[in-house]
Parts: sequence; structure tokens; C-alpha cells
Amino acid sequence: MKQPTEAMLCGRRYIDAFSEIELLEDFVWEEVLERWYIRFRICLCSECISIPSKTEWYLTIQDNYPEGNIDIYPAVENGIKDTFFHQSNNGYIEKNGLWRKGKLCLKHPLAEIVGCYTEPKEADARIGWNLSRTLEWIEKANRGTLVGDDDYFELPDMVIQNIGRIVFDEDEVSLMEWESSGNKSGTCNLIFKEKNTLYAEKFIDLKGNTCKSTVWGSGITNTCIKGEKAIWIMLEKIPVINGWQVPSTYDELMEVLIEQNVDFQSVIIPLLDRIRDGKRHYLLLGFPIPEKFNKDDYMVHWWALRLPCLTCKKTKVKGFRSNRATFIWNDLTNVFKKDDLLDWSISENRSQKQVMNRGRYSSKVSRLKYVIIGAGSIGSIIAEQLVRAGINKMLIIDGDYLEAGNIVRHALNYSYVGMNKAKALKCYLELLNCHANISVIPEHFRKETVAQLSSYDVVIDCTAQDNVLSLLQEFPSKVTLCTVSVGYKAEKIYFMYHAGGGFSASCFYERFAKFIKNDQELLKIEALPWEGVGCWSPVFPAMGADMQLAGMIALEQLMILLERQEKGNCAIVYEKITDENGIMKSYDRIFV
Repeated sequence: MKQPTEAMLCGRRYIDAFSEIELLEDFVWEEVLERWYIRFRICLCSECISIPSKTEWYLTIQDNYPEGNIDIYPAVENGIKDTFFHQSNNGYIEKNGLWRKGKLCLKHPLAEIVGCYTEPKEADARIGWNLSRTLEWIEKANRGTLVGDDDYFELPDMVIQNIGRIVFDEDEVSLMEWESSGNKSGTCNLIFKEKNTLYAEKFIDLKGNTCKSTVWGSGITNTCIKGEKAIWIMLEKIPVINGWQVPSTYDELMEVLIEQNVDFQSVIIPLLDRIRDGKRHYLLLGFPIPEKFNKDDYMVHWWALRLPCLTCKKTKVKGFRSNRATFIWNDLTNVFKKDDLLDWSISENRSQKQVMNRGRYSSKVSRLKYVIIGAGSIGSIIAEQLVRAGINKMLIIDGDYLEAGNIVRHALNYSYVGMNKAKALKCYLELLNCHANISVIPEHFRKETVAQLSSYDVVIDCTAQDNVLSLLQEFPSKVTLCTVSVGYKAEKIYFMYHAGGGFSASCFYERFAKFIKNDQELLKIEALPWEGVGCWSPVFPAMGADMQLAGMIALEQLMILLERQEKGNCAIVYEKITDENGIMKSYDRIFV
């Protein structure tokens, strides 16, 4: 018979330190789940408000303790049935029938970010720490203080049954649109992009009026495979039962809808009639949510439920005529069975604000339209970072084709080799931002091209070519110009910014002449790397990491100047500085 290890017994001894905890069942090995568990009772010291005075719990650990997870679950018998904040969905029972699946979240919110308040790793401390946090959790759950007014809102745990993913775009502005429209139900057009992923494109009411539409980026709209119809219901508040539990069955879902005054006959049946075609469709449930608990609503969130095939003309119901009344009766009797588990799918808000919370540019610079001339290493690096940080409007100009040798220091990979650089970069960038609209001119930059760029705000030259620098003089004064290039081995970065008209190519050469001359001398002295066979095959030497760093530094400087709406001319040389051991110290900035 399997026996607990000494480390487990060492950790278990700390149960005696808690007067509120009574050990009911010592370590037992669960064969099916391959975990150890102990059962214990907790007695509340304070007045019972939301939690019974005595509740039973299970603590589970893995066989390699003190490694692995420690989880706390409420017992099926004499446990808690409701789901609270910071708890997994408690509406499901583990297959052993002993405990519910409502695992407690005991970690501190800052534990993974700043590394404090973390769970100890020692065998003699881990079990005691988890029990201490459990007591704290139960006391807060009883008093209703698991979340406060300053805590950011978190959706309840949803058990996903379906591999599908529904993507939508909602923010503060669209919330006002929904509120002003007053629409409560209708159909939605979903478009396919990737396998099992659909984007919500247009919400329509039952009269055919558009309630809300989303203009996704060109990477979505130009490459979508096909559409699918969904039905939707807008609710007044988040649809939860038993405290903070997402409905698990059709019976629970109906209970929630009735509670929110969603009438089956007048709302749900007319929606079901729109999707009686022998196929499965989604039901989208929308509801407003706040940014922080107990604050005003700030956007709409959607949950996606994959419905079974409804009764339709193709369905034969024995003993009944094929009509609407039969369809409805069969749906209620045989399709939507009360105890059937709901087939929830992942739903995801990909609004600009939502997906770029980790880091995005301010609206002052993100609303501008950018041109990248030259989709080589520097150009691709700058373009990628712009799109990742929320730039949606961009034009890329380049007539070259991607070669295998470019990959060493390019944002793209081998799958794009042989493609025009501008077109290949467009494909890549549209995978990074579903709102991005990338245009291309797959040709070398010429004088005739300048006239096509009058609607853009910022032009970034990454070609390091004299003829392009000369053509920048042709741009109107409203266009902000920037040129970025690197010196020998990318040990120097040449950055020039010009806003306000009157750009002069000669100014560039005057400012950077002595540095460029020094680079030319180095190229004469040191042998160049050679690519392929044949004549005239030398390539410019620079490590990929150095080019990445050069692009990042130049972009950072550009964003600062754009944010300030700086006028005039600014020329900077950044030079890599190393110590006597060849270890990099910094980049020195030299205004010239």
C-alpha cells in the first residue's frame, strides 16, 4: 500500500498549529487522479454571514511533494456549494465524487509580478502556508471582502467545452453605442480567419438594422474564409448563478435568463427560428462590465455558447407534422435537455486597449499614418515594433525580394524567402495586430511615388540610399520625415528627424560627414563578408542583435519627438561604447 513520504508528514504536522482546523482524514492516495489528499474541517471564529460555521475541505498534493501544486477544494458533503470571487467554477464535482472543482485561488496578486508574497518551497512550510491562506480566504468570503472597490474586475471562471474561439471588439465607445441603441437581441455575422477562430463583424437586430459593426484590419477582412451566422442577446448584467458561477447546464442558463427578464416566447424562440438550418450555431451573451469592482460599467463583454443543431425541416419527428410548433416542442424536449452541459467556447476581446495593455503608444502618435521606405533589416524591425504598439495605418515601400541571407537580421523568416519584401512584411505584420491596415508599393522608391504619400503623416527612410534621401526634399511641409541608418558593423546609428518643411539632403551629409568617412575607411581596411559565388557579392557586415538594437533606439527617439510634436531638425549619432575588456557599456548620444 502506498505510504506518504517523510516530507509530507513533516508538512502535515503544521495542521496542529491552527485551532480553527480539525484533521478528519489523513493522507490518502487517490488512484484515479494520482494525488494525495487530506480531509479537514474549518470552524469559523466569526459570525456566519455567507459561509456555514463548519465546512469540510480537501487539500491535494502531488507525489513529489514539496514539488508540484497544492490545491484546496470544498467537499461535496458539508462543503460550500456557491462559487465566490477568486475561486474556480464550483458547479462541477470531481469524478471521485469527494470534492467540488471550485479550487481556491490563494496566491497574492503581486506574487508573479514583483516576486513578493510568494508561496514557500520548503516541505515544512508549504502546507501550513496554504492552510493559513485558506483560513484568510474563508474569512473574507464570509464577510464579502474577497474583492474591493479598487480591485480590477475579473470575470468568473468558465469551464470551456469547445475548441472554438470567438473574437470581438468592445470598448468605452461601443458601450455608449449599445446603450443608445437599446437593442437587446438579433443575429451576428462571424467571419473565419484562423482554424476554429471567428471574428464578430456585424451585430444586427431582428428588423435588419445594424447595431454595431467592427472594421477589422486588412489581415482579417482580406483573407477571411467564410461567414457564419450567430444569434445574440444583450443582458443587463453578468449572467451568473450560485454567487459567482457561470451557468453549467441549460437549466441553469434558463434560470439566469428568466431572472434577467429574457422571455422565452418573445425573445429566444424568434432567435432560434433564424438558425434552423441543420447546422450548429453560436449564441452570444453580452453584458456590461466595469473596469473595477463596484464601479460604473465601461465596456461590453461577450460569452460564446455553441448550440446543438436545432429541429428543422430536415428533422423527422415521429408522430408530428413538420411545422414550427413541432420544431419548438422537439427543441425543448430533446435538444435542450435540462442537465446537458453547456458547450462554452473561448471568447476574447481584441479591442486595441484590451490587447495592448502591456504596452502601446499614446493616441497622439498611434493615430498617425506611417510610411516605411525600405523593408530591410532596420525597416522590418521598426515596422514590427510600430504595429505591436498599436500603429494601424502603414504603407511599406520596397522593390527588393527577400533572400535567405537576409534572415540573419530580418524580422521575417525562411517561409517568406523569394517574396517581395514589402508584401512579405505586410503578411507578417497583419498577424501581429488584427486592427492593422498595411498597404504596400512593391517597387523601389521613385520621384513619382512621392505624390501618392500626401495623406500620410510620418515617413521613415530606412534605405541608407542617397537617391531616397534626395527625394525626401520633395515632401510637403506637413509630413514629418525621419531617416535611420547604421555605420560599419552597426556600431553607430545615424538618426535624423525633420518636421516643418524645408528638408535638405545636404544637411544630412554635413551633419554626418566625418562619421560616414570614418566608416568608409574601415570598409577599405577590413575584409567584407561574401555571399554566394560570382562577382560583386559583398554584403554589409552587422550582427542581427546590433541591428535590432539600432532599430529600437531610433524608434524610441522618434516616438519621443512625435509625442512632443517637435518642429525643426534634429540629428543624432549613437555610438556603441565598450570597456577595456570589450564588454558593452552603453550607447553614447552625440548631437551633431
